[in-house]
Amino acid sequence: MKNAANFHVYYANGNGFTAWGVVIDTPRNARNTDGIDPAASTNVTITHCFIHTGDDNVAIKAGGPTSHVTVAHNHFYAGHGMSIGSETSGGAEAIRVTDLSIDGADNGIRIKSNETRGGLVRNVVYSGVCIQNTKNPILMDTHYTAATGPDRGRIPVFREIVLRDVRIRDGGKITLDGFDAQHRLGIAFDNVRLDAPSAIQWRAANAAITLGPGPVNFRPSGPDVTVERRPGKGMPEDCAAQFVPMPSR
Repeated sequence: MKNAANFHVYYANGNGFTAWGVVIDTPRNARNTDGIDPAASTNVTITHCFIHTGDDNVAIKAGGPTSHVTVAHNHFYAGHGMSIGSETSGGAEAIRVTDLSIDGADNGIRIKSNETRGGLVRNVVYSGVCIQNTKNPILMDTHYTAATGPDRGRIPVFREIVLRDVRIRDGGKITLDGFDAQHRLGIAFDNVRLDAPSAIQWRAANAAITLGPGPVNFRPSGPDVTVERRPGKGMPEDCAAQFVPMPSR
């Protein structure tokens, strides 16, 4: 699929959808050209896909209840990352992202919402993820400004978010942003490695962070940030063969 005028693939209000082996190749400056967006749906699988685009590579939208989504064995290039949101008012849960490479994106692992369209995002696990050449490798954003509306009071709450066996090979900015002291971000890092920790900028607030049981070579800090350490041993995620070229056009 190439050069869509808007989202390339959009699936909404359903039960049982699979995208397998889809190749999306659209310029990085093409606005609103999301790759694959499941919305208000359950039992969704996105696998063995290659996505280079101008907006979210994948965006899991939850304007209605969204659950049991698997994103596995994919390669992302230019784009706005592996996203959940910005609509989360219906709630999103039981999401698994595994065996993913992100190379050359604006964002890597991202959950985004705000008080006009927020809700509960929980039970989300990212595992086996390799990220490089990405401006924002990890972006937990409860004050997302690109999509707003007149309503207020739909508070975004992100909790039970787990990053396991994740490796970031260079610099960028990591944002861990809970909404406020009553609606904190709950996130765990288990065997997460920064290859260039001094090249990472941090922004963290209103967050309860767990480090471990696998090794973690950083310790976030910021206003209303608590860190629980559970030290352990393990080997960094092997990213040597994870970054592959886009299939030929």
